Amino acid sequence: MTTALVVGLLSGVGAVTRVTLTDALSAAGRLPRHRATLLLNLAGAFVLGLLTGADVTGDALLYAGVAFLGSLTTFSTWMADEARLVRAGDRT
Repeated sequence: MTTALVVGLLSGVGAVTRVTLTDALSAAGRLPRHRATLLLNLAGAFVLGLLTGADVTGDALLYAGVAFLGSLTTFSTWMADEARLVRAGDRT
């Protein structure tokens, strides 16, 4: 039960972090929203590679890699951003 709660909480933190960072990166025209999402996906994948390369295993990998980074790096969010652009006729 404790593991499920920690995974749930860290997944929520990862999702809020993704939204916050995407908004911050796309604010004031720094990056288009879809590119900010892609950047976070790539950064999260890189950090997951670092964790794996550092031989992080067990609960630490579950919490950091699956829960937090899995929620931070959602491919579906990037695809939703891209679909929104296509529907709006924006090809940038």
